[in-house]
Amino acid sequence: MNGEPKAIDYRFFLSYSRRDAKEQGQKENAWFTRFRENLVRDVAREAKLPDNVPEDQVGFYDRQGIDLGNPWRTALLDALQQSRVLICLYSQNYFLSEYCGKEFEVFLRRQAQNPTFGVRIIPVLWDAPRKLPEPLPHCVAEAQFTHKSLGDVYAEKGVLHLLRMAMNHEYQKFLEAVAEKIARAGETILPPARGLGPIDQIGSAFHPVPSPAAAARTPAPQGVKAALMVYVAGAATDYETRTNRKAYGAASFEWQPYHPDSEAMAGALGPNVVSSRGLFPGELPVTADLSTKLQEAEDKNTMVLILVDPWAVEIATFSQVFASVDRIRLSNCGVIIPWSPNDPELGEIDPDAEKANPSSTRTRREVLQGRLLASLSHIWNDKDVVFVKRVESEESFKLALGQAIDAIRKRISDRGRLLRGEASPEDLPTLPPGTASVPANELPGGKP
Repeated sequence: MNGEPKAIDYRFFLSYSRRDAKEQGQKENAWFTRFRENLVRDVAREAKLPDNVPEDQVGFYDRQGIDLGNPWRTALLDALQQSRVLICLYSQNYFLSEYCGKEFEVFLRRQAQNPTFGVRIIPVLWDAPRKLPEPLPHCVAEAQFTHKSLGDVYAEKGVLHLLRMAMNHEYQKFLEAVAEKIARAGETILPPARGLGPIDQIGSAFHPVPSPAAAARTPAPQGVKAALMVYVAGAATDYETRTNRKAYGAASFEWQPYHPDSEAMAGALGPNVVSSRGLFPGELPVTADLSTKLQEAEDKNTMVLILVDPWAVEIATFSQVFASVDRIRLSNCGVIIPWSPNDPELGEIDPDAEKANPSSTRTRREVLQGRLLASLSHIWNDKDVVFVKRVESEESFKLALGQAIDAIRKRISDRGRLLRGEASPEDLPTLPPGTASVPANELPGGKP
């Protein structure tokens, strides 16, 4: 049909985490650039493509394959449907990315609907295997990502190590072998998947969402070996005061706290840290009876970690949620507020402040901080709850959440020992010198 872009027969689609490719700002790092360019060259050679096939039509790369002005979501899905093979750069960041999970899901469906065409998903270790999350998502757990032909150093360290250490012999050995695998896998065109909606409606293969019925049948984990996540964040449609809502999805756990620097969702970041601390992660939904659920969790010695999106304070329907969180005085709870330092809207002059006073210079960050202080005034000032007011990077978030888990676990343990009467003398408070002690027979339950 006239006016529609011509379909391109890409030999492969490069699926990667933006964080692995980024240097500073929007600049691409040299290691990623070299690998991408080398892969295009070698796949074209192994597939015996004519010299007149442009490099940007050998492999799809989202920063080259989407023309300025084209709807990028539509262009991305078209490329996923038109590419013969999916190349996945396995890293810790890769499995945190919602869009990498969506790309993987599209190829899973294409493979499932066309089983006679063979496997078209080829993993590449960008990081060393020891750096990948444990366990891997179920959908990739059985995929073989090492092979003797790719080299032993690659299998142990990954591609990035070969590039950084200038191990050219090992790198060329790997590159030649993987390019041959891509060319052989893509000898025939894989039909597109049927029944796909817009990419926004395609779920991430790495972050499956249970159906409401399944969620109702599966109770949240309880006890000292569990930690429940509470995501005080809205869906994209809830943020009426924001012009850029790319950090949000259809559910609270899809919130990306450090967008645009990171695509990692809160629903992946939090549970990953929880699991790394040897605890079983679960979710406590934000409902009208949240305060009751928090109390029940304490009664069962279950840790609760509450992640608060600063922008959620502007959602009117969340006012009761903030009131519930502010009232908690529970040893099992922690509250953490991530802030995205490069969120451009935070630096803008707040429109309400400017309307009230045209000479106002108050930024939206300052206004949000003021509203958070008012909404969480009790826990902001008290020491009863583990509270981290400002976490401005993904790495700092992981560290802060891990420290909060350790602190809450100790509180739960100490409370349990007190309730069981197992506290040692050094755990009990001592009276200042000169203070008269209370006779044992006057203590509750004491004996003369």
